[in-house]
Amino acid sequence: MKTILSIQLISSLFIGINLFSQNNDSENLADNVKSLNNLQAISNTEENFENFFDINIHFKRRIKLLKEVNLWVSPEGSSEKSGIIIPEGEIVNSYKYFPKDAVWAVKFNDHWGFIPVTAAVPADVCENSSTNMACDEAPVMLTDLKINYPTEALINCIRGQVIVEVLVGKTGAVLQTEVVESIRGLDDAAIDAINNLKFKPGKYQGKPVNAWLNIPVKFEIEN
Repeated sequence: MKTILSIQLISSLFIGINLFSQNNDSENLADNVKSLNNLQAISNTEENFENFFDINIHFKRRIKLLKEVNLWVSPEGSSEKSGIIIPEGEIVNSYKYFPKDAVWAVKFNDHWGFIPVTAAVPADVCENSSTNMACDEAPVMLTDLKINYPTEALINCIRGQVIVEVLVGKTGAVLQTEVVESIRGLDDAAIDAINNLKFKPGKYQGKPVNAWLNIPVKFEIEN
């Protein structure tokens, strides 16, 4: 009799656990669907998207698509696709890099979304007063990159590589800088170092032009 009661008790426990697990799975699924719906709603509203993903519309860079891509709704690689197709070769503005997911937040035809970094490259163009055209000669760095390592970053052993996009003017001076790949605590030092550089300007058909290029700034701590 005791054996039969024990078996019934164990069976009841298993049933209870299974029901609890199923309820949790259903709740998680509902939460995921709700979250996805929220992201879809956010992506359709420019202001909501900017706030939700902390987008600074004044920080942007031009990138060129290496292949046709479908915008993702969220940064995760498993994200649902939005149905918005960006053709191969299209040049779009990217606004924020998400290093954890290796994606860019981009805007295409008034639609916000995400694309993998492997799907695009910087649209390196030279700016002319009347048109944008490829450089015959890229800018050349004439002075050494001198880095002042931030004290707080040294204390906290923050290291790595910050990549900065730099607009070099016709005179070889730095006109504009934008951080492409960021490391908190090191960005300002990277920009300060680049602002002190001198360049031989880029050229198009033998004439100096404004030109963009990417400069990696490495922060290393010697043991």
